[in-house]
Amino acid sequence: MTDAPRRVRRDVTAISRRKLCGSIATAGLGAVAGCIDPDAYDPSDPTRRLDGPAWHTIVSGFLPEVNVGQPDGLLERFAFDVGFRRHPETGEPTYVLASSFEETDSSVSITLRDGLEWSNGEPLTGSDLGRWAFMRRMGSSLFHPPSAIRSGNRRPRSGFEAITDVEWDERTVTVAGDFETVRSPLFELNTFVGRYPRSYYERLWDAFEESFQERTTDEQPRESRSELIDDHIRRIGDEFLPSEGVLLEDEYDGDGIEAAYSGLWYPTRREDGVLYFSRNDAHPFAERTDVETVAWTFHEGPNRLRNALRSGVVDGAMITDVNDELLEELPDEYERFEARGDRLAGVTVNHDVTLLRNRDVRAALLYAIDRDQLAQNLRRSTVEPVSIPGITGQSPSWGTDGLRKALRSYRYDLERATTLLTNAGFRRTDGEWQTPAGDTFDLELLTSGSSTSMEHTIADQWSSFGIDATARSIEGTSYQTRLQDGTFYTAVDEWSVGSASGQRHNRAGEYVESLLQGNDHRYSGYLVDEVASEVEANPNLWWSDEASTGARTLEFEALDDLRGITVEAPPLGEPTGSLQEWPYLYHAIRLRSERELDAVAEHAKICTWVYNYQVPVLELLFEKPMIVHDTVDWEVPRPSDPIWRFANEKNHSGGLWAALVWGEVTSA
Repeated sequence: MTDAPRRVRRDVTAISRRKLCGSIATAGLGAVAGCIDPDAYDPSDPTRRLDGPAWHTIVSGFLPEVNVGQPDGLLERFAFDVGFRRHPETGEPTYVLASSFEETDSSVSITLRDGLEWSNGEPLTGSDLGRWAFMRRMGSSLFHPPSAIRSGNRRPRSGFEAITDVEWDERTVTVAGDFETVRSPLFELNTFVGRYPRSYYERLWDAFEESFQERTTDEQPRESRSELIDDHIRRIGDEFLPSEGVLLEDEYDGDGIEAAYSGLWYPTRREDGVLYFSRNDAHPFAERTDVETVAWTFHEGPNRLRNALRSGVVDGAMITDVNDELLEELPDEYERFEARGDRLAGVTVNHDVTLLRNRDVRAALLYAIDRDQLAQNLRRSTVEPVSIPGITGQSPSWGTDGLRKALRSYRYDLERATTLLTNAGFRRTDGEWQTPAGDTFDLELLTSGSSTSMEHTIADQWSSFGIDATARSIEGTSYQTRLQDGTFYTAVDEWSVGSASGQRHNRAGEYVESLLQGNDHRYSGYLVDEVASEVEANPNLWWSDEASTGARTLEFEALDDLRGITVEAPPLGEPTGSLQEWPYLYHAIRLRSERELDAVAEHAKICTWVYNYQVPVLELLFEKPMIVHDTVDWEVPRPSDPIWRFANEKNHSGGLWAALVWGEVTSA
């Protein structure tokens, strides 16, 4: 018998309530891209020929390449949905496709709403999610076999690897395992609730069962598992699709595989470079809106979106490259909404460099950067300076007003920078800084971007302060290699702030999580020496090596064994207090594994406090995309409505048009 997660199979017969439709295959998308003439098509046409209320936008670029199993780009964030989304301020769940979830240290379950349907009319049931979770956990060579986790021979490196059992029925999927020291698998289950219709991988499921019916998981060769699952479960391959491919609704003739999307809007046809979406009337939010059609016009010209906004021919859009001139030219009927911040830009520091390992040196470098000037030079209304490193853009519950006031802002202050470098043993002679060894303090700022305005501004500011700083742009692959190999001093980089679909992101905690995987943090080296010293001194800590991949994982008898890995910071909320040792990594792991929101917040505060003092990364700029909406023809939520906090380019399904996917846009 297979040593696999146990499961209960409850197959559901699919009954279509309207004509079967198709999706967009890669070839179909190529046709979309190929037929667009960005200068010849009038973007005012798409909705003029439609019956009923239709909402129109214009999208920069071409529709990304998409396949059935896991769409990329815009469709992923618009036509697919999740079980629930967490409120961006309170963290409480707002249910979409799910009706409830339960989460403990030993099990996680999601229960779906009753009567859900995919866009093609098939029932959306626990079988869709359960089969996917079972195959992914059981068959992927990325994970240790459940038996190794269950026996304790291997400590799970992720919440999904910690799963040892999967069960499902018509509405509920439950996974069991030891989730005490890993991030809960709730996020992955929640995100994939509406991603894989059963019919998409029916043949893959049959092949999966046949492959494992005579062997245990331990006996199944990793290569075989990789071929079977890793190549298909994330991206359903052509081998498991009919030769006819996947068609749009108006092209579907009964052959091929039928499309199925779980969001409120699903693609139905394309015409003259426009992709049309229809409303899924079985979606839980369908009754909220009278909009019947959404139309996307794709374009290639860099000014097409701007021209469309100026002329007022679109009903709404999200824009990131915005200047004051464009905002002044918007028609009066457009209202602006600030979306949730999406990207964070800053300077990565190589902590393997002895001088940069000193916290005061890193703090001095941050004090010597004028973030306001950086933002002004970019001339983008959507970019603003980071107000407080470590907390800007994070959940309000992770930093009370009192704590926020106590955190260091690191505003431009050359006097403070001078004091810190002097305390670190540096000396300035004739306006030039020298290291404690008497050498010139020189820094190379590495980047791979095509536009290096920010990098040169930083280097110029450091140079004005007396540091011999230069900005150097290199090819992208070489840039990543140098970061991974640690052959750099400082480098400009960008980070995503996070998601609204169930995962609690705290970048202050996540920054040190990868220390558990010894090979994943070598490009900065923060706390690497401290971890190595504690592993050598504490017999309850050790490294396990994966021979086939070269991966190394930090193992421990109990979570408290991580308390010996410490870093200095003042007492919580007391910026001028005497330094004390903080078990940073311990709190970071507790932050990702806690279930109760209050407990999460407490560990998040500690991680943020330590991160803010230590400044392992020099956070500089924060980009908040801007949404514009026609408020004459449409009723949309007010700018103060929390729904706009879900609008984030990286958020699954909250996505580019938050109010639209929640059914909160109606005709005026």
